[in-house]
Amino acid sequence: MGNLHFTNLPQSADCRVFRHKPPRVGPVHNSTRAGKKSPSIPSSAAPFTALINHFASRFDLDPHLVAAIIQAESNFDPKAVSARGAQGLMQLMPDTARELMVQDPFDPAQNIEGGTRYLRSLLDTFEGDLTLSIAAYNAGPTIVGEIRKVPPYPETRTYVQRVLDQYKAYAGGRTIPHRKPTIRVRDIMTVQ
Repeated sequence: MGNLHFTNLPQSADCRVFRHKPPRVGPVHNSTRAGKKSPSIPSSAAPFTALINHFASRFDLDPHLVAAIIQAESNFDPKAVSARGAQGLMQLMPDTARELMVQDPFDPAQNIEGGTRYLRSLLDTFEGDLTLSIAAYNAGPTIVGEIRKVPPYPETRTYVQRVLDQYKAYAGGRTIPHRKPTIRVRDIMTVQ
């Protein structure tokens, strides 16, 4: 039968590439269950649902979670600017946008790509802990990483609960568990 080895440096031509396929999630839409309409995603989200679905799939996220964050951050206004200077749909701070190589934070595609990439990195950093990742999206990963819980800021506590409630509502009460990273490429070392 042989041995199974995972490596970033294949030793022979017989090696096969293994790619993780993210779970397929349905589109962002208004669903009905038992004849009862679920809380709907606002009509202002309609121009962005294809982008939300695309980047959610690309970064292995539930599109309903992405929509919930956009709802909480900008209420689906691509030109939104916060009092602290966060910009666009997913309210990227200018320094964060630069780190994510987002050139125009008011461009919906660039903003959603950057925001979903950032959210994925937070979920990886906090080992799939959705609550901590949402808190870090709002308050920053440094404070959340230091205390390993939701910071005691009223704004952040309210934000986390609002995003979680909206996520559950958009997903019809069903949420997708967020995977914990099992292999971190930076932790892999090849010994010869």
